[in-house]
Amino acid sequence: MLQKSSLYYTLTDWLTYLEQLHPKQIDLGLERIRKVAECAGLLPFPLPVITVAGTNGKGSCAHFLECIFSNAGYRVGLYTSPHLLQYNERIRFNHCFATNEQLCQAFQVIEQLRGSISLTYFEFSTLAALKLFKDAKLDLVILEVGLGGRLDAVNILDADVALISSISLDHTEWLGDTCEKIAYEKLGILRRHKPCVLGDASMLECVMKQTQSLEVPLYYPPRNFYYHRSDSTWLWRSQQYCFDRLPVPRIELSNAALVLYAVELLRERFPVMPAVLDRALRTVFVPGRFQMIEWNSVTVILDVAHNPAASDLLAKKLQVVQRGKTLAVFAICADKDIHATLQPLIPIIDAWYVAPLPIERGAAPRTVIQCLEKFYVRTISAFTRITDAFLSAVAEATADDRIVVFGSFYTVSAVLRL
Repeated sequence: MLQKSSLYYTLTDWLTYLEQLHPKQIDLGLERIRKVAECAGLLPFPLPVITVAGTNGKGSCAHFLECIFSNAGYRVGLYTSPHLLQYNERIRFNHCFATNEQLCQAFQVIEQLRGSISLTYFEFSTLAALKLFKDAKLDLVILEVGLGGRLDAVNILDADVALISSISLDHTEWLGDTCEKIAYEKLGILRRHKPCVLGDASMLECVMKQTQSLEVPLYYPPRNFYYHRSDSTWLWRSQQYCFDRLPVPRIELSNAALVLYAVELLRERFPVMPAVLDRALRTVFVPGRFQMIEWNSVTVILDVAHNPAASDLLAKKLQVVQRGKTLAVFAICADKDIHATLQPLIPIIDAWYVAPLPIERGAAPRTVIQCLEKFYVRTISAFTRITDAFLSAVAEATADDRIVVFGSFYTVSAVLRL
């Protein structure tokens, strides 16, 4: 175990320690983390905060917000999770990852202040991020919710603007087994009289009950903003602004449109010129979101889709003219709705390469194969490692084929590390 007086542990040492610090990987609740945050002088937080929640799309929204405000010259902090290749990805200052030294120093401070209070890996990480953001004297901070919203660690801070990208079934064992229950958890990031931008109007009736009780100004499409794509450009307009011939970004337009309205709401405190929006749309990039790379002349598509709503969107993106076959490298957590996640891709995928995730929560290949067989899929290969599954798919693919890697952040991460 680490000694509280030591300043000489590496980032790897600290992360190993954090994984063992709390008996539960996920322990929803704010009482413990709030006590440590108060000891650290993080409450009330001195910076404007944008909090982003949602079943899917919240990472893209958070990164696009950072891209816009950073391009506008503001000093921006971004906290996201999980990471793909290195922990430092979770905490960024103006597009730069926090260094190992900065992280270790922040961890040391939180370790000294927590006393006997046990913190989860994510709670400890969140406090370290907030400590670094406060010390860096930033202009604003963007926080991506880890799980749900109401009891998530980032919710110890009051959001000046809340974004809810989407609401659908996921993490049902923690958030509830209906979209209404999940909406209640995600809307827990709302604060009285502070605006909320909603990307999913299908849950409007449920959302309005909570926003009205808190007198929260609620904004959503198409009532408050509208967007439409035409070939290689798109249009966005609100009651005050209209932007035509915008470049199509590498994130979903629904998420980009949501963010543009949040930027409009903040225009008095953080004005942004149209040229900045254009530049941000051209440059925003979120790894693992329909990310395309070439491997031995074969197109590889990396996507962290891991629930039914995300796999349905992935299927729609894949429904383009394809000369060759589509091969899937797939690994997923056992607590996901595997059957519903697979279903949209069944008509598109010609061969499946299945492997377990390198974590305890990973679904066994046999479980996935049983789900595929219920769809009468016959071309299935099982492997003991994701990298073996991927390399086998590469070996069997032709130049006209494409390989889709999806099912989890861990799945995409394993291939990216190659």
